[in-house]
Amino acid sequence: MNIKVKLKKNYVIFIFMLLTILVAGSVTGCKASTEVSSKGTQDIKQDYWPTEGWKTSTPEAQGMDSGQIAAMFDSIKSYNYDVHHVQIIRNGYTVAECHYAPYEAEDPHIVYSITKSVTSALIGKAIEEGKIKGVDDKVLSYFPTYEVQNPSPEKSEISIRDLLTMSSGLDWVEMGNDTSGENSISSFYNSENPIQHMLDLPLIGNPGKEFNYSTGSTHILSGLLTEATQMSTEAYAKQSLWEPLGIQSAFWAKDNQNINYGGSRSLYSAGDLAKFGYLFLNKGHWEDRQILPEKWVSESTEKRLETPDGPAGYQGYGYQWWRNPFEGYSARGYGGQYLFVLPETNMVVVFMGDFRNSFFKPESMVKDYLIPACVSKEALKENPEGQKALQELIQIGETPEKAVALQTLPALVATTNGKIFDGDDQGKVGIDFEKGKDTAMLHWLTDGVQYDIPVGLDQVYRFSQCPDFFLKDYDSKVGFRGNWKNEHTFEIEVLPVESERAYLLTLDFSEKGIVSTFE
Repeated sequence: MNIKVKLKKNYVIFIFMLLTILVAGSVTGCKASTEVSSKGTQDIKQDYWPTEGWKTSTPEAQGMDSGQIAAMFDSIKSYNYDVHHVQIIRNGYTVAECHYAPYEAEDPHIVYSITKSVTSALIGKAIEEGKIKGVDDKVLSYFPTYEVQNPSPEKSEISIRDLLTMSSGLDWVEMGNDTSGENSISSFYNSENPIQHMLDLPLIGNPGKEFNYSTGSTHILSGLLTEATQMSTEAYAKQSLWEPLGIQSAFWAKDNQNINYGGSRSLYSAGDLAKFGYLFLNKGHWEDRQILPEKWVSESTEKRLETPDGPAGYQGYGYQWWRNPFEGYSARGYGGQYLFVLPETNMVVVFMGDFRNSFFKPESMVKDYLIPACVSKEALKENPEGQKALQELIQIGETPEKAVALQTLPALVATTNGKIFDGDDQGKVGIDFEKGKDTAMLHWLTDGVQYDIPVGLDQVYRFSQCPDFFLKDYDSKVGFRGNWKNEHTFEIEVLPVESERAYLLTLDFSEKGIVSTFE
């Protein structure tokens, strides 16, 4: 089922004092040395690269206070923030991570508009390879076969730079800059040809002048990359980024014309997303290669336009990267997906979860807990008490819910077992219960796909692989658990682990059968 959900950087400073980091404690050989350039700036010399996976270290071994990090995890627990994944990396080592049950470390997760920063990186790579001349190229020159509506001399002047800085001048309203009650996202995603749809939009402002957040504009960049490289954006990402960095979890959805969505709808595990951030932290360098030009990393993450109206930040915007209110820059996605790159403290931080009602909370947690936790550039004395508190909080977060006693089955189920009923959206639904069993079997036909799925009746999710459920052409891992709200209403919590949220399938029982709604 293709669930339709709302889809909604800064000059990098590398001035450090000369130091030698000696990592002690529970992780043997975890150390990073430093080199000082002729200009006096410090560069971290890597003793390993996380291509095959991240190595771990105690926080103190990397100059961080585990008590401060524990305080952050305690706040997540106390306020019940719906965090799915958090990973904290300093000096190239994971000092803390938690994958909150039922989510697991290897689970890919939707990153929404973080996708934009990847698309931007690919533009930089294509320029380096000569496939694109530069950011001042005119966009329409890459689409010579398109008959574009609402033409004008000004529209012909839209450049790649204008798309990168969200200043194309095209008529677009999106969450955060919507004052008319309209939203361009729906018509964009529902169009048969989203690239054509975007190019046809009228111009309402001069290109390059005013920030106007637009997921559709970044999709034009994906189409442009496809034209310039003669391969899909996903294939170009795999060749240029994913394979060199060892990223294996990534998935990138396509539109009806098989163009990868440039501005959203991609999946990454937390660890793989952190690799992308680490590439930028290291100025585009990875192992023995310069994957991205150092100049592009700097240019794309410095502030180019003010962003007084957000929607995901107020400190300015680069080439698809947001400036932080503290040091560094970040990629940000709908629902509170974050990738923080913090050069001054040599950190990369990933948050994934559901922060739709508190979007800036991950930002405040980095500011209030993680940056203050970086108390030294040298290893600290180990802190057993703080490390114990931290590990206990992580263990609590990763412990699955326990099974509860089964509810009594209503008598009505005897009349509906083994039968299929018309559901919402021209679908069909049926569910079979058996007395004393902790699992029911759901039979659900939706969007033309038939799912036969176990549903946990003891408040424990039963997971199934469901093709085309969350994103088209993707085999989703989806959990199902149900609860009788009353003797007529059975609610099934539907959790694609890739999503920022769970969904609700409600089955209303009567003598006539079952009526279903999904939201």
